Amino acid sequence: MTNIPLDRTRAAHALKMVEAIKGKKFASSYRSYVERLGPMIISNGLGMAIAMETSYKGGSDNNSNEEVGHGELLKTLKEWLDERKICNKSKDDIIVQLVTWDQDKYILAQMEVLSYLEWLKKFCRAYIKR
Repeated sequence: MTNIPLDRTRAAHALKMVEAIKGKKFASSYRSYVERLGPMIISNGLGMAIAMETSYKGGSDNNSNEEVGHGELLKTLKEWLDERKICNKSKDDIIVQLVTWDQDKYILAQMEVLSYLEWLKKFCRAYIKR
């Protein structure tokens, strides 16, 4: 088995996520949130950014495209952090897990999300129209 560099693993995962979302009603909202999340993390930290995304995702069965877009972005991030063994997607909500991490794990997660978002943003711009 060949060792694939982490950056290519990020790219492959991000591409898979974008391909699953393109063409859906909420895709342009998702793209917009992906583009904004990196600066939000840099300004406020991962915890605050995730908390804000969580508050925007809505809770009813009749969610708007905007709410679904926020929810899908959270799902994407949780799947990536699960793949990197930083969080557990089958466990509690990501915010519940995040507040229990020590500082080292929190910083690792923040750096990983920012690196992953670079690929996700590139693929959103390439495959999802505004």
